[in-house]
Amino acid sequence: VRLATEALLGALDERGFFDFTIPAEFGLQILDLKLVDAVDNEFHEPHSFIAAWAYGTVRTTTVLGLSQTAVDLLADELGAGLGPLLSEDGPSEPVYESFLADVFIDSYEFPGSTDISLALTDQGIRVVLVVNEPVVVNGRVDAGPLSNFRATIANVRIEGLVKTAVVRGKTEVSVEGVSVSSAAPDITVDGGLIPDAVFEWMVGNIEEPVAEAVTLELPSVLEEVIASAAGQFDVNVPNQSYDLVGRYSLDAIRVHKSGAELVLATTVDVPDGDGPGAPISDYTVGAMPVAQDAVLIELNTLNQYLFALWRAGAFERSYDETELEDVLGKNVPGLDKLDPVIDVRFTALRPPVATAAANGLELSIGRAELVVSIDTEFFQVVARGQIAARAEVVGAVDSYSLSPKVSLTEVYVDIDQHAFAGLDTERLEALVQGAVPKLMDEWAKKIRDIKLPRLELDGLGTPGRYFGLEAAEGGSTAAGITLTGVAAAGQ
Repeated sequence: VRLATEALLGALDERGFFDFTIPAEFGLQILDLKLVDAVDNEFHEPHSFIAAWAYGTVRTTTVLGLSQTAVDLLADELGAGLGPLLSEDGPSEPVYESFLADVFIDSYEFPGSTDISLALTDQGIRVVLVVNEPVVVNGRVDAGPLSNFRATIANVRIEGLVKTAVVRGKTEVSVEGVSVSSAAPDITVDGGLIPDAVFEWMVGNIEEPVAEAVTLELPSVLEEVIASAAGQFDVNVPNQSYDLVGRYSLDAIRVHKSGAELVLATTVDVPDGDGPGAPISDYTVGAMPVAQDAVLIELNTLNQYLFALWRAGAFERSYDETELEDVLGKNVPGLDKLDPVIDVRFTALRPPVATAAANGLELSIGRAELVVSIDTEFFQVVARGQIAARAEVVGAVDSYSLSPKVSLTEVYVDIDQHAFAGLDTERLEALVQGAVPKLMDEWAKKIRDIKLPRLELDGLGTPGRYFGLEAAEGGSTAAGITLTGVAAAGQ
């Protein structure tokens, strides 16, 4: 037997081994080895290996990018539910002290909705909050005798600069440079007397405690919304009775005039097992698309996710005659007339590997064990072999979830030599060739279970409502898959 592959011309040694050096980039390499025996019979044997910078688990990130348009839509959602959240009890300390009287505020009421604008700048987020209905301040004046008062303040407008940061995984939001304007308050007093100087202060300054209340409460609302992008999600494992767990944790918030980005450290639980771990690429993550709504999923994130699923046993699949009905008549004419009972079983012996491609991702399966069983009234066939295949995966988002489009680009089938009742190896391979597109479509689409990062809006009084990338198409870079589209609120 000699090795006749054009790129690897040479002879096998006496033990049947060969040793060649070939260039290999990151990913799964597939060699279609051509072997020729002493009487010139040809055999094809797919051989594969994974080339990587390292193997194991590394810190990866997923990035949610929002344009100014998306931030405007998010501001609308915030404004619709913010009023009740701003309504709160006043501070225990007086807001005004003098030898004449002390002024206490017992509660603030923000009825109805508010209009919020969030303008992205290189310094932070410029916020303008306009309260559509008069703010009500309930309080008391202690001037010896106690006087209760109710102040109604119309046209309240508050401006400031929102600063965001992530400290040890926790979101921190503050509002700086706050200014407030309003119409003159309408103050009614219930009992007692308020000294003129104190009343004059209330008329001229009562809106300032309102601004302070907003400055304290608005950051906590924003912190809760931003922090909701983090958390864990379940990843379904076919063929198993348990789920894997994926996790997002906040790593950074980047705000600039062209957009805002939430950077999330991303992990997925990997079941215990032997072997070196997931293949790791040493790419450099590039910049997000400018002024667009987008999600970036790193290549290492995808490969660690695929590796975890593979180790959990998710890449096993069998097809019966009902699932291969369209293949039988086309690829193996006549077999369908024999009412066959068919089982074509695939088991991936190596993890699938995702790499960057011109129009998206390329998903490669290096060595999948194959067992074909066919049972008819006239004969039985059991054959074994292996396949290797590649598919182009174009990323997309539909209804806030990954919805990849898959096209088979390469397939290699090697079945042990058999000939039963005219069902020779070539016909068996034709049957398998017809099943492989179905297989690769299913296996590539397992990335659908990766939950895209989104902001939960439950705390705004709309249970189950969220904000994220609703629809998108995507390409890829060396860093992974970038999906650009439209962000919106959904439920």
